[in-house]
Amino acid sequence: MKRRFLPILGAALLLATACGSTSPTQTATATHPDAVTVDMTSDVGSIDPSQFCCVLQEDVEQETFATLTTYKPGTETVEPYLATYSPNSNDTKFTFTIRKGAVFADGTPITASDVAASLNRFTSCEPTGVPTSYGPYFSMIQGYKQWAAECKKGLPPKGVTGLSGIHVLGQNKLEIDLSSPTPYFLEMLTLPATGVLPASSFGPAPDYNLSTHYPEASGPYEFKSYSANGQIVLVRNPKWWGARYGLGNATIKRLTFVQNVASQLALERFQRLDGSNDFFITENPVDSASYLTIKSTPALKKLYHNFPENGLEYLKFNATQFPFNTKDAKLLREAVNLAVNRSQIEKTISNGRAQVANQIIPPSIPGYNASLKPYPYDVQKARSLVKEWKAANGVTGAIPIRYFYLLDTQDHINLADDIQTDLNAIGFNVTLKGYKGGSFFSYEEDPHNPWQVAWTAWYQDYPDAQDFVGLLNSANDNAVDVGNYTNTAFDSLTDAANATADQATRVSDYQRAEASVYNDYGFVPLFYYWNDGLVAPFFTPKNPRYFLPPVMETEWQYISVSK
Repeated sequence: MKRRFLPILGAALLLATACGSTSPTQTATATHPDAVTVDMTSDVGSIDPSQFCCVLQEDVEQETFATLTTYKPGTETVEPYLATYSPNSNDTKFTFTIRKGAVFADGTPITASDVAASLNRFTSCEPTGVPTSYGPYFSMIQGYKQWAAECKKGLPPKGVTGLSGIHVLGQNKLEIDLSSPTPYFLEMLTLPATGVLPASSFGPAPDYNLSTHYPEASGPYEFKSYSANGQIVLVRNPKWWGARYGLGNATIKRLTFVQNVASQLALERFQRLDGSNDFFITENPVDSASYLTIKSTPALKKLYHNFPENGLEYLKFNATQFPFNTKDAKLLREAVNLAVNRSQIEKTISNGRAQVANQIIPPSIPGYNASLKPYPYDVQKARSLVKEWKAANGVTGAIPIRYFYLLDTQDHINLADDIQTDLNAIGFNVTLKGYKGGSFFSYEEDPHNPWQVAWTAWYQDYPDAQDFVGLLNSANDNAVDVGNYTNTAFDSLTDAANATADQATRVSDYQRAEASVYNDYGFVPLFYYWNDGLVAPFFTPKNPRYFLPPVMETEWQYISVSK
């Protein structure tokens, strides 16, 4: 969520005028076309880059803190942002040169020392002394293990000056040395966690929840005000340096992010157009109820756009809990995969917008194995497999299991009901347990809430297979725990693919690894994400990919309003 850990299914991306018009298809006549209001379905949380985890944070952080690299708008092509770059032949050494004229919002030049301090900070500790979410992602930088091991309360860790693989070569030049080839490293540097702050702003425990402290921005916008559960207001950075490099003109002068706005309310505001002279947007994808409203409303339907997304929803098994910790648990894993009616779920939850999933790597990412087909829906065989497992384990009656799922949206509630029905039909007795979106994955470590099957999802951090295979690799430092599933063939193949620069070899290894998990029924793929929403006609450029980009969130510095 982009990682960002997870997007919120059931939210909607809605761009709308509130300029006194009576229809969203009319020409905008805003008296103040330089203000945009962003309606969010949840709260942003901390906007300290070192504490980055989730999609909503990206909306704010990518506008305020520049990263070394970015993507060409509307594409998955990496290009320079704060710095130009040059990798060596095997992707183990990267040299960066800060762009001339790059400054913070107070006019202070951005230096290589600021970049090094920012990278060292987020790979080490948060101000509270707790390791950051994305720090382990960069364990390939030389010296990471020592740096992380010395993480103490306060910054920097005592006795260590920083990652030994980060070298400041001058005021504007930086070198990063890696311990192994990392062909996706430039993509990783687009993550908001790597956003550059002034080194001078770091203290032993600065208030980076931003309730009182606002570090100088390095991106196109800077902070005007912040409320933990209310509004976050950004204004155009008066020293924005990126326009001369084609990084957007930031013509919209004010961005207001309103937190915890329901999707249906955002849709109502889109339709109401109440003359407040602002424009509204919320997160994507569109929830099923809003989607049905859009498709049945001609004025909205013509503004609707849909694109495939690199992300997926899936179910995971807990290999530490009965019955999935038995030696023949593969029988039950196969049974569950055959019992889940993916076609029906795809119709009722995504309304035909999604592609049924068959593996952990999405179709548009190199390494996807096109020879693998979605598991068939075969209730009779699923029942037979459950019966076989019961006989081998001396079990009679329905098998009790707890199914954990996201409670935030009606779509997730409906999905949980479908899964419960499907599994009960083959010999399980499923108890549903909902949890709030703010506690993604936290239930996994709660000894008071043992679970056997759980819903989860993953949206790309960057468009590379490595970002997805870590979800199933039992030894991966940056993997999200998927119930302690272990497949030694998968681990070996993906470890090799992650650490080679040859793309053909990587693709082959990933495809073989996917086949290994597929034949072992290691998890339950459901469907791949889509990116959709409403784009009002007065926004420019007209290419909806600028508003529904494949990797980044909407980058407002590239957007303007037609008068």
